[in-house]
Amino acid sequence: MKLRIESFAIFTLANLLRSAQASWCLGTGSGTCNLNIEGTPVVSNGGYKYVEKWTVVNIFDNKCNLIGYINNPIQGVAIDSQLPYTVVLKDIENGSRSFTFCYAGKCYVNKFTFQEIDQDGNSVIEALHAFDCGDELMDSLNPLTDGSFSSRRQKKHST
Repeated sequence: MKLRIESFAIFTLANLLRSAQASWCLGTGSGTCNLNIEGTPVVSNGGYKYVEKWTVVNIFDNKCNLIGYINNPIQGVAIDSQLPYTVVLKDIENGSRSFTFCYAGKCYVNKFTFQEIDQDGNSVIEALHAFDCGDELMDSLNPLTDGSFSSRRQKKHST
């Protein structure tokens, strides 16, 4: 059992590092995180139609540390991260630069900043949007009592 957990942790770390290599992030102020959507241009229909295929969504803290991601994003998916709430992709479609995502009851519609880069001979398109993650990130990074991921996402109640 211990070997399986260690293997899973190494595999997960390797995937996180791989996903973060090409991702665009801009450092922000305290209480602000970044959502990065990464894709590739695809030429179809005999070269007459250019379509963007969105391949990865990354979540970064205000210092551009990767805190969550998902490969092959689809509309309606909730992305787990080190934040206490999930980020939900409300609108994301291949071939469209119109995106909506929600976090902690607030939705962000469009207003992404885009960049296109050449990476190792391949084109990469990235979209970036800052969002308010408040002090929730710091609270979620406090030591866990039972070691489970889900306990990080529970709000603390004072009595």
